[in-house]
Amino acid sequence: SYAAYAQGTYDLGGFTEALDGLRLTLGYRYTTDKVDGFSQFYKFNGAGYTCTATGLVVADPADCRFEEKSKNSQPTWTAGLDYKLQPDLLVYGKVSKGYKAGGFNTYAVRPETRTFGPEKVVSYEAGMKSDFTVQEMPLRLNLTVFQTDYDSIQRAAGDAREIAPGSFVSGAQILSTAKARIRGIEIESVIKPIPPLELGVNYSHLDSKYTKYEYDVPAGAVLVGDCDGNSFISGATANLKCLPLQYISPNIVNVYGRYNFTPDVS
Repeated sequence: SYAAYAQGTYDLGGFTEALDGLRLTLGYRYTTDKVDGFSQFYKFNGAGYTCTATGLVVADPADCRFEEKSKNSQPTWTAGLDYKLQPDLLVYGKVSKGYKAGGFNTYAVRPETRTFGPEKVVSYEAGMKSDFTVQEMPLRLNLTVFQTDYDSIQRAAGDAREIAPGSFVSGAQILSTAKARIRGIEIESVIKPIPPLELGVNYSHLDSKYTKYEYDVPAGAVLVGDCDGNSFISGATANLKCLPLQYISPNIVNVYGRYNFTPDVS
């Protein structure tokens, strides 16, 4: 992975005194990722070796090896504004673009699925950060709302290829065509009732859904009941966008307390 990156922040008060304290942050990165991969799966059938990817029987298992290369290049960036309404109250907003490189599929059974493409995401975020006191007790309250537009999502799926009438080899593919929208809010609060005691509550809520998720049903497979309630046979395209996104928890709550006995013990 190779990248060049630059970021800077400028106080717009340099243009006019009316904008003093309003800061603009701009960042840009250009990344190039290269992936080289190989796969060599086979099983001994008593007389030779059957290649998992092709179904061919060979005398030398080295003949089951295939190689592939993947190269992705992508610009990413960030742009944001922040302003201190008061010395202890900061508001901000920003938009950022990111990407995750494509790669090599070890379990491919077709040449066109040996590599997969990159993911792309654009994230919009706005929030506030504050420190103040309530009856002489220090209190910190941070709030963030955001939306993420997620494109070309990498998802693993089964795959198969017919090598002879009624005979199939099976493996896997990495889909990179799904799209999703993720919205959320995060709240962080910390209070110190007395100087050595700190209590905190953090909460996050996520609302996520696929806006597109299509799966080309592989040869020899039957998929019953997609998101449209239809049954599909091999060769058709199934609609899977009603599935939940992976690894996303709608609600997360963290409650903690810390008492500092000395500067070195808590």
